[in-house]
Amino acid sequence: MRILVPLDFSDSSLLALEAALTLANGKKDHISLVHVAEVVYDFASQAAIAMEQHQAESKKLAKKIIQSHASKGVPMDYQQVEGNPILNLAQIAREQAVDLIVMGTQGASGIKKSLIGTVTVGLLKEAPCPVLVVPAKAALQSIKQFTVALEFADHEPPMLEKLDQLLRTWKGSFHVLHVRVGNTGFKEELLALGMKSYLKEKFPKLNPELIVKNAENVAEGLASYMEQQAGVLVMCPADKSIWQQLFKKSQSLEMAFHTKVPLLVLR
Repeated sequence: MRILVPLDFSDSSLLALEAALTLANGKKDHISLVHVAEVVYDFASQAAIAMEQHQAESKKLAKKIIQSHASKGVPMDYQQVEGNPILNLAQIAREQAVDLIVMGTQGASGIKKSLIGTVTVGLLKEAPCPVLVVPAKAALQSIKQFTVALEFADHEPPMLEKLDQLLRTWKGSFHVLHVRVGNTGFKEELLALGMKSYLKEKFPKLNPELIVKNAENVAEGLASYMEQQAGVLVMCPADKSIWQQLFKKSQSLEMAFHTKVPLLVLR
């Protein structure tokens, strides 16, 4: 597996690297640290000199970071590019066939205040692969325990199979969470029973548990569950609706960052 970690040398990006190293399977995987320096166009020659100094210092810091983690046994390299962080990171992920992007975010005040307009949201939209977002104060002890939030929609089974492949590499486990909103009628009961049978048949080794919570809205149900559980929240957005989920239905994302829960968005 090839993992890309955007690196700006902040504490949050270093925490993302720790998460990537925890998931990585020794020498079988490879981590690429990528630092994108945004170009500031200035007619003054001082701007070019400042950029050269920044690049030289960044390389020194990256070399120290790689050396400090050498004992983990995971091959790492460092890349430094200039330009737009979102476009460059997405392009590198495509060109290098990256399997996963792990990135940090401050994310302490909810998506509207800390994510919209940042690299995080832009990369969630443009990335060609799954993205794991690690909030600044996330606990990594349960990074291999995943809770998948499902709507019982047609696009979700392939996403579950993709998660299953990732978990085989990470030696992780997962539960499936479904939040029932409003009346819990006969149709909902049948859907839950069907999902239980599906999980038992498709993932017998992982033996995932279906957890059904009743709530007034999805955000409340997710928040109630995640307050009591550690691990990573997984979302399986349909390609056509991811932007809508990020901006028009952002309660679950806002909840995730507010409660310091890492978020894995499957693509």
